[in-house]
Amino acid sequence: MQKAMDGGTDKDVCYRTVNLFARQRYIYLFSDAPNLVKTARNCLLHSGSDRCTRYMWNEGFFVLWQDVAQMYYQDVQNCLKLLPRLTFDHINLNAYSKMRVSLAAQVLSASMAAVLRSFGPPEAEGTAKYCEMVEGFQWLLKFLDYLKTWKEACDNRPGNFDQNARSKIFILWQTHEGFQLTVYSVIEATQFLLQEGMEFVLTERFCQDSLEEYFGHQRKLGRRNDNPDIRAFGYNNNAIRIQRQVSCQSGNTRGRKDRTRAWEQVTDDPIPCKKKVIRD
Repeated sequence: MQKAMDGGTDKDVCYRTVNLFARQRYIYLFSDAPNLVKTARNCLLHSGSDRCTRYMWNEGFFVLWQDVAQMYYQDVQNCLKLLPRLTFDHINLNAYSKMRVSLAAQVLSASMAAVLRSFGPPEAEGTAKYCEMVEGFQWLLKFLDYLKTWKEACDNRPGNFDQNARSKIFILWQTHEGFQLTVYSVIEATQFLLQEGMEFVLTERFCQDSLEEYFGHQRKLGRRNDNPDIRAFGYNNNAIRIQRQVSCQSGNTRGRKDRTRAWEQVTDDPIPCKKKVIRD
């Protein structure tokens, strides 16, 4: 729908659309970067392990979760740890730990890539490069070049592979498209903001933490009611609006850090009694 209004970009994905209320500007589309890192880790988790829905391959090397797991179990037996941050929870994931961004980021890291290259088998090179490049997601265009080369290698791999089989030796197409959306949007949005006079741009603010925090409060107030009507939703919204007078720090998001409206001074002193009015 937005492709016809993207300003004539030659990219594979539609990552922007014209702002109908200010046609000289664009609205940029983002995928949440922390969630992209988690889905990239989950693609590796399911590659030859866990549900085994994929068997990723890149330029002659398989990209497998067992390379990471074997390196962890070898490192557990050492007195001096090569991977001190990795724990049992990083390798044996459950429904809750799969949602933790820190566990995904610490697996897909440059340190993991270095250990796999130095102490792992030669066939772990594909997994090492994958960890290194996802950790290097900050090097935006270089990372997209890596994904493009990988996709071309999968499409041109010799053998009797149908389209479904070729898709399973690459990351999920949703993850691939999400990375493209985010990279192109971050670059252009940052350039636009700097040209408009901003002194700096905090790219960590390009996230959906505010939305997750809000709907997390809605679910908490709704309790068992997972299908609220407009009346219940509005009632909960009023409660959230009042509660925001207190700046709470909890949950899986950074949350608001508006200290100017927080109740920083809390006391147990009793409230003074109202003076009695003596009537003549």
